Amino acid sequence: MQNVFHSHFPSRCLFVVAALFSSFVTQLSAQNVNCSVANKVYVAPGQLGQARVLLNSWDRKSAVDRVGYALTVGGVTGQERILELKKPLTYDEAAQMTIEVPPAAHPGVDDFSVTILTVNGKPNRNSFPTSGSQRYTLTRPVWRKAVVEDLTGMWCPNCPPGIASLEHLNRVAADRYIGLAAHDGDALGTGDYYEVFRLFPGRPKIVLNGSHNVSPYFGNSGTEEQPFGLLADVQQASGAQTAVQLKVQAAWSADRKSVDVRSATVYRCPVAKNKYRLAYVLTADSLKHPSFVQFNNAAGDPRWKNSVPEMQVFYTGGSDMRGLAYNDVVVSAAGVRYGIAGSLPEQMQLDTLYEHSHRFGNLEQTKPYRYVKQNRNLHVVALLIDPQTREIVNAERCAVGEQLLPFAVDPAPVPDVQQIVLPDSLKPQIDSVFTLRPQVLPLEAKSRLVWDVADASVVSMMSAGQFRAVRAGETIITVRADDAHAVVARCVVRVSAPTAVDRPAMVTTVRREGDMLVVQGAPAGQRVVVYDLSGRQKAIARTRGELLRLRVGTSPMWLVVVGNRRFNVVD
Repeated sequence: MQNVFHSHFPSRCLFVVAALFSSFVTQLSAQNVNCSVANKVYVAPGQLGQARVLLNSWDRKSAVDRVGYALTVGGVTGQERILELKKPLTYDEAAQMTIEVPPAAHPGVDDFSVTILTVNGKPNRNSFPTSGSQRYTLTRPVWRKAVVEDLTGMWCPNCPPGIASLEHLNRVAADRYIGLAAHDGDALGTGDYYEVFRLFPGRPKIVLNGSHNVSPYFGNSGTEEQPFGLLADVQQASGAQTAVQLKVQAAWSADRKSVDVRSATVYRCPVAKNKYRLAYVLTADSLKHPSFVQFNNAAGDPRWKNSVPEMQVFYTGGSDMRGLAYNDVVVSAAGVRYGIAGSLPEQMQLDTLYEHSHRFGNLEQTKPYRYVKQNRNLHVVALLIDPQTREIVNAERCAVGEQLLPFAVDPAPVPDVQQIVLPDSLKPQIDSVFTLRPQVLPLEAKSRLVWDVADASVVSMMSAGQFRAVRAGETIITVRADDAHAVVARCVVRVSAPTAVDRPAMVTTVRREGDMLVVQGAPAGQRVVVYDLSGRQKAIARTRGELLRLRVGTSPMWLVVVGNRRFNVVD
């Protein structure tokens, strides 16, 4: 019996261990959701940005119908917010949610992150619940245009969907989109796009914003109900903001054999070092010739029976199509792979205009230009390119005119007041005079502040922000911004009568003295934490007496937390 017991003991142990492990894995796989932030966030003064966050469920136990998340910006974490999902997530499913990100008090770049705290009301068990990105606070909004490059050729029978896509976008999205048709190996081909052709081999190729290869016609967003997904891709790309504003002009040279180009680049967010370069493309419309023959595999293909009108031309046409007019054709280009070296300096000041010039010369020697019948069909496109990734971060287009005019920097708009900070409460004594100094955000906001006292028999207003305690009681002091947003802040004031035994009521204040922060009137033993503008912790201490002095250095703004109260100290 002893030998039998020992012969079965290992297998019994393995069974128990396996059962325990299975139970442990089941527990870990419950309430298991991670996330990833899909974009950088660009916010203008007084505006909320939007972060697209992808949720992934690894919950094997139940469907996920709600999550709780917290947003951390500049080192400060907000309260948990609950998001109810429109469609419950099952195991290995994903969904996208949108989170609002507020702007900073000053233009600049800082980090933010999103953390999934709870799943279906219980703590999230995922080992990597946090994902982050960067927030760019701008001096003014800058909307980017989507650039769609069609790498095509007449000899390519699968290229008509790309040709039709650009034509359709020209009709329905011309205000937020720029199309570039670069021909390869035909009568309209140009060697100026050789490096890009090498980067994206094979035809057809549709490239969105310089670096994203998407399906011709269908894009990344095509569905059975809405097969032309490229439009949704363009709408999403053009609905985003960017940090750099771009302008461009073009005019004929005196001999009318060249086109002179001048661009203006303005950073609307301070950066330590510029990494972008400029590129230029000369395009032509309405190019046609009897010798042009477009090979076409879409003829009679039932997939295109219900396509957009521009694609119907190819569906109802023949396999060898003549008489087509080609638009957005690249005639000449410069810097379209890596950008033009030295076109922008490494150090670029905020809201400062930087000009750059380029000339498209010897046009008559380029293959596509020989088919240009009217000079009014010529346009110039300026591209702002990241040379490392070839991402086109902004673009602008203009017609070729007769003269170049001076550029002007658009002034940064004055933002409305978004927040007013007052102490939650005060406890003055009768006959005391006290002052309320509201913190107005953003700091650049300009607005008249309007004060109001609910009960003037308790507290009387001597002047804007200065008050006298009249009698014992409680009232509310209100201050609001006299602008479109009408932001309001309130302070509860409780006036008490002095007694012989009572110590005078203390009012906690925080002020700046050179490189020192002075905390006055806080009870002894209060924890004091100081954060700089980037959210980094600079000092920590506890109050011992009426005054606490902390040497913190210089910064335009400090966040001081005294106990459970927050103070913003601004130069």
